[in-house]
Amino acid sequence: MAGISEQELSKFGPWPAGVNNIGKETELPAGALREAVNVDITDAGWPRRRPGRTERIAATRAHSLFASDAALLANVDGAYKAYTVTPTGALTLAATVRAGIGDRYVSAAQVNDDVVWSNGIQIRRMDADLGDHPATLETPTPPTAAASSTGSLLAGDYLVALTWRDIDGRESAPSAPVLVTLTAGQGILLTGLPAAPEDATALRVWCSPANGEVLYHVRDLPTIATGTQIATHTPGRALETLWYVPMPAGDIVRWWNGRLFVVSGNHLAYSEALRPALMHPDNVMRFGERITMAEPVGEGGDGAGMYVSDHKRTYFMSGASPDQWQRVIRHHHSAVPGTSIVLPGEAFGLETTAPVAYWLASNGVFCLGLPGGIVIPQTEGRLATKTGAESGATAYRQRDGLSQLVTTLLGGESADACASDSAVATVRRNGVEID
Repeated sequence: MAGISEQELSKFGPWPAGVNNIGKETELPAGALREAVNVDITDAGWPRRRPGRTERIAATRAHSLFASDAALLANVDGAYKAYTVTPTGALTLAATVRAGIGDRYVSAAQVNDDVVWSNGIQIRRMDADLGDHPATLETPTPPTAAASSTGSLLAGDYLVALTWRDIDGRESAPSAPVLVTLTAGQGILLTGLPAAPEDATALRVWCSPANGEVLYHVRDLPTIATGTQIATHTPGRALETLWYVPMPAGDIVRWWNGRLFVVSGNHLAYSEALRPALMHPDNVMRFGERITMAEPVGEGGDGAGMYVSDHKRTYFMSGASPDQWQRVIRHHHSAVPGTSIVLPGEAFGLETTAPVAYWLASNGVFCLGLPGGIVIPQTEGRLATKTGAESGATAYRQRDGLSQLVTTLLGGESADACASDSAVATVRRNGVEID
């Protein structure tokens, strides 16, 4: 429809059935459109000229777009950058959050006021002021513990561990506890304290009572301390994170119901509740060869769960907590990596504000994943896209009264379902390109 004015374009249609590239050109369903180039179709089926595109960032390669509460984030030429958006849509560089991260795709999640992101090798945290931090403080190495002649501790076995603390009170995973045996009237001498890692502002010392298994806070030390002595034991708060470990880096990062979820290969790891940086070593689920999607839906106990795809199929993990999950097959096709998005149900015309998942299945059909595990194929029988795509990305945009989901694909072949005796259907999008 190139060269046709907006007034002339309004004479075409309506096509309330939308695009259909499955049927033959001579046998299209009523109200269906075979092909449109540079045209948007409204809900009523009327065509509208699509605006052209405008370059916002001059880059060799930019991808992994994420809209956080504080800024628009993207991997631009190997640096994770934050941009502010003006009312006209222009982008202004607000900060280079972290340079030198390479060209790997980045996945991010809004975690309260912070953004936790990972490129599969690093896992980091951006604060509300766009500052760069480790997702969690490095776990300290165990100290050397020995009996001291100075002290008034009871006879018995004592366990001692260390944690790092940052300026906001965030705490690392504890070191492995060390055992020291005392006779009555002795103390504990700690030497070989570790060097402070990035963001650490204090070293916390934890100690059990004689023959006890629970460790309690003893004192905080400055980061330059090399040793200390425990002469008496006045228990502070209990150490609740013994044997916890930091969350791993991964390819998919999600925040849901007070937990951080990280996908790495075919493993899905999840943090302890309200501790987004720490997990128990057993908090890992294994799927097929590779997890291609992990999207939580629902709220609280009302149909809450997570859609997870491996290389073969899509499952629904039913329940608001991983401790309650039951793995049920809901779709016999996997999701194309990167094409999933979660939006309020009303964005899809549903009568719910609860989160609903949307993705492109490996058979070329777009799907909705509702709370409770109901999967609805959206384009089956009327629209064929590429199959075998390596990856993609989906963006939700609202412009000029239209709400649109724009999906781009990398690799793959034209769908076999397209009619072979008709003109090849093409879709050309003049919006922002996202890998």
